[in-house]
Amino acid sequence: VLERRGFNVVGVSGGSGRLALIRAAAPDIVLAMPHGRVSDQEPEEAVRYFAERNIPYLCPLKLYRRYSEYRDDPRGLVGGMASQSIFVPELDGGTRMQLVAALFPNERGIDDMALIPGRMELMAEHAMRLVRLRKKPNREKKIAVVFYKGPGKNAMHAAGLEVAPSLLALLHRLKAEGYEVGELPADEKAFQERIQKHAAVFGTYAEGAIDRFLRDGATLIPVSDYLKWRAAQLPEALADDVDREY
Repeated sequence: VLERRGFNVVGVSGGSGRLALIRAAAPDIVLAMPHGRVSDQEPEEAVRYFAERNIPYLCPLKLYRRYSEYRDDPRGLVGGMASQSIFVPELDGGTRMQLVAALFPNERGIDDMALIPGRMELMAEHAMRLVRLRKKPNREKKIAVVFYKGPGKNAMHAAGLEVAPSLLALLHRLKAEGYEVGELPADEKAFQERIQKHAAVFGTYAEGAIDRFLRDGATLIPVSDYLKWRAAQLPEALADDVDREY
């Protein structure tokens, strides 16, 4: 799948010498099915190497149980599978922990490991976009900042953090590094006012405020676009849950 997208794939296998093999390959991106640290003998050195070279580390996962059982289990990954394949790899900078393979019964009823349809293609597409992103100048990159905010005039907040000044400082840092962030507010007060106007959160009781926001501050998309995006990204069962709820 990766080679069809133009990647020059180098396979690495080993225990104590794994980091040396990765270094020898000088990769633009690393994909590994993790079960613990990427380098047991030199874990912190591996972290430094990835950071210094700005190498993304993606973690496709395989599941040692039937996919149908996993799909119907609301707990998802649990126990050692969750800790060793998700939590620990995050210490190395691992991201995109996504199932790509699981057990499926073959024609004799015996469980075989096989790819989950479409998952490896999604992983490969994400890898290709990350490699392209590394080579783009910062002014051409797009970044989304997600924050938590209560309804009405409630401020942005997070436990023990001053969100507004921190976020404004982040935007100034991005601008200094060449990202296109537009005209920034002069101070924190002006920034808070802009958030209240353009990133408002409403309760169902605030019909007048909702109407003003839709008229003056919202970016609207056609329903057809939303349905197309949803069909491409959400499993049918999850899309049905959204319909029932909203």
